[in-house]
Amino acid sequence: MSFDIFKKNMLAYMGNQSAIESHLDFSKKLTMEYDICMRRGFQIGNSVSVAKANTEMMETQVGLAGTIALQKQKGLHHIINDIGKGVVGYWSGATLNLLPVPIIPAFGAYLNIATNQAMVSKPGDFPDMKNQSPVTNSGQFLDLLIVAMTIHLTTIEGFYFTTSLYPGFPTVPPAPGVVSWVGYNVPPAQPTVVEPITIDIVPQEPKSVKSAITLEPEQEVIADGATDLGHGLTLSTSAGLTRATVSAPTEEDKLEVYPISNDTDEPTEYIIMEDCNNIKIKTPPIDLIIAMRKWGIIQPLERAHFLAQCAHESGNFYYKREIWGPTRAQRGYDTHRYLGNEKPGDGYKYLGRGFIQLTGLANYRQFNKGVEDDVVAHPELVETKYRSDAACWFWATRKLNRYAIDDTMASITEITRRINGGRNGLTDRANKFCAYWREIENNPDLYS
Repeated sequence: MSFDIFKKNMLAYMGNQSAIESHLDFSKKLTMEYDICMRRGFQIGNSVSVAKANTEMMETQVGLAGTIALQKQKGLHHIINDIGKGVVGYWSGATLNLLPVPIIPAFGAYLNIATNQAMVSKPGDFPDMKNQSPVTNSGQFLDLLIVAMTIHLTTIEGFYFTTSLYPGFPTVPPAPGVVSWVGYNVPPAQPTVVEPITIDIVPQEPKSVKSAITLEPEQEVIADGATDLGHGLTLSTSAGLTRATVSAPTEEDKLEVYPISNDTDEPTEYIIMEDCNNIKIKTPPIDLIIAMRKWGIIQPLERAHFLAQCAHESGNFYYKREIWGPTRAQRGYDTHRYLGNEKPGDGYKYLGRGFIQLTGLANYRQFNKGVEDDVVAHPELVETKYRSDAACWFWATRKLNRYAIDDTMASITEITRRINGGRNGLTDRANKFCAYWREIENNPDLYS
């Protein structure tokens, strides 16, 4: 029985803790076993199995669920529901095999003779499993997870596009048909009977996100004024923090810019969105999804706009650090009138880091209020540990959620102006927004 095999394999894996390298390793294993399990199942009524599913999406979301669970304090958590987002993601865009031909005939037909396409149109609704107490027994955890997975399978919907025979054949030639379907079946597993055991987790002292993103009224006025004059996000924010007297941008004000390629990683890791001008996008890193939640980038449109801008600024999440020459512009960082650098060497020390680049001592100091490490003393941590938080900090500090209100070009253009100071890369940003918004429209919980 399929879920029995899934449970047996996961129990063996979870029972050998020394072999589990990390929660991300766990997400790979769970996704692989779930995929194998689903391929042993079949669509209810027609006995057709899944052919291809979105395993990358599931692996990302399950990894995120593990990260969130590890950060929880003592008490209840939502790990089953969080894993459920990955399960739903698995079925987003999934296809079934073309054989066997569905038994149920297309509307008006009496026999299907071929399947041309078999697709999932609705990835299903994962049941709300409420809060759970952490348990040390793997069998009990898997039992609850399998119950939720089984319920979810009954809610998946899709279509077969067939070639079918209609009354009057052979005078009436075979013609296209459509068969709708609901539900996928995998045999259940035998339950584990055991009492739950509560685990105490030592709480961590949270940092103040609010203090990091709150500018004083005068600082906010200066920062917004700098934006209106044409300065980008980095300089307008640091100008506000340093209370600088701001004027229109000059050549001396410019930070280093360099072309960012859209092909900075293996092509197989990209998703190509044909209905968004064939733009290439990548599934955002897990740490970026966690940071979005932490810094308040939560609503679907907010997520789509933010991810599009981050993906453009970082070359699809490839660049995490400014490329240093030093160039003519970079040699001026030490004495730049807005960055807040104080002594020779600060320009290089506080160079741009993060998916939206945090640059200059003034920005590093303010960002430092919202993270657990001292990034003023150790700025390299912004590149290695806080690459995602830095981008989210900029977005939250400058209140860019209030411009992510719809899917129009006007909103994309306004957000681009506030980040870039103009319209640089606008077409790429718009295409990336189109792609991420298509994904999130199909699954509103995606990347949340």
